[in-house]
Amino acid sequence: MHPLVSETLTTILQRDAKVVELGGGTGSPYLQHLFPNTTTIEHDQSWANYLREMELTYMHVPLSGGWYKETPLLIAKLAEADCIIVDGPPGRMRPNVRGRLRYFPADCVVVFDDSHRDHNDQLISKLIRDKGWQALEAITDSKRKTTILKTPPGHE
Repeated sequence: MHPLVSETLTTILQRDAKVVELGGGTGSPYLQHLFPNTTTIEHDQSWANYLREMELTYMHVPLSGGWYKETPLLIAKLAEADCIIVDGPPGRMRPNVRGRLRYFPADCVVVFDDSHRDHNDQLISKLIRDKGWQALEAITDSKRKTTILKTPPGHE
């Protein structure tokens, strides 16, 4: 995740916000520094080991059916989030988040990393146009775009 995204989130969220990061990466330590109540959901065991070695809060959740295995613990973690960062699962599986948006709570800040990709851009447009999601911010650099949205108050 671009550092400017993390900094932007500090203007939107309280420091004690419950953040769920779908897909760990090199920015996970910085994100958890800014928001100590962050849990990173990671499918890859080597990345989970890295997160553990860095003493970060994480859940190792293997992939199943093109998305994270939908355990009661994962669903509960998503349901209580103030912010969900969609930076996984990787590549072609990321569009599978469509079928899991029902787990995202109302009034939740949702960050779509790599929103310049067609599947993300189309999903974001549909969420804003048809589902009442609010666009909060779009952060673009020469290679990437990240879009920050908010689920509607009555989101289910």
